[in-house]
Amino acid sequence: MRKIVTILFLLLCSASAMAQNIAIGERTPKIKHRNLLEGAEAQEADFTYIGFVHSASAPCIESLEELAKIAGETGAFRITIFTKERASAQTAGTLGRYANGKVSEVHTSSGEVFKRFGVNYAPFGVIIDSRRRALWFGNPKSLDRNKIIEIIENHTTICRSRK
Repeated sequence: MRKIVTILFLLLCSASAMAQNIAIGERTPKIKHRNLLEGAEAQEADFTYIGFVHSASAPCIESLEELAKIAGETGAFRITIFTKERASAQTAGTLGRYANGKVSEVHTSSGEVFKRFGVNYAPFGVIIDSRRRALWFGNPKSLDRNKIIEIIENHTTICRSRK
């Protein structure tokens, strides 16, 4: 019994150690995936929110709606959305409004991007600067307008503190 508990504990520790490939101030993995829903690329911006979602998840859609609203109002960042789902009528219907090419874009069939970032659950998000340095990551439900503005305004301090 003791061996089983020890083995389970070690498995849980190793699973959590591999669950994240992101560190604040460090560069995030390059994204070469280009399977755009509706084919519209978002305009360039100094900051990008990278969102990992599932179109059938209410928390994912709620957080996207809030972030898209903030991005549209402030113009401070663009949104890049990744989903493991293939492009379908459901995906297009739910996520299609975020594939507008102005503020946001949606990439489908993005399982490889999920792996490269070490993302195992959705919703999950990362805010990066133009050099791909992570400024924030976690559950987007914890973000609001003030928090995003604070992260963006303090990005040099966040990255400098990692040196």
